Amino acid sequence: MGNCIDVLSQEPAEKSTVLVYNGEEKEFKASTQVKKIVSGGYRRYKIVHHALPFSPLPSNTKLEAGELYYLVPPFVKPKSASQETHRKQKVKIVLTRQQLQFLLRNAKEFKSKGFTVGFSTSFREENRKWQPSLATIQEVE
Repeated sequence: MGNCIDVLSQEPAEKSTVLVYNGEEKEFKASTQVKKIVSGGYRRYKIVHHALPFSPLPSNTKLEAGELYYLVPPFVKPKSASQETHRKQKVKIVLTRQQLQFLLRNAKEFKSKGFTVGFSTSFREENRKWQPSLATIQEVE
């Protein structure tokens, strides 16, 4: 009976939770340094605090008790494109009338970002009314 009381009276070890990018959850002692975690199987990975997800913690930082951290894979820099790959491309986009009106109202924003909006000749105002292409058919009595 005395052993049982001794176990119950011990304080639980302070732990910090680290969520791995693949959904796995790991617990570490609160005083564990970041470099100990990322030097093992997670080489080149970064640990970030849940409140500051874009600021990796320095390697000498110790985890705090009860806090939540994320282990994220290293950022892969996109390959820089050479000048030869920069060429114009035409893209055809099908829009509803409401979407087109929205785009036209916000066309100034697109110009500042380097997009150009061009319209085919079939979108002009005079072509908006539909008219039948066949002559009227006479009814036979």
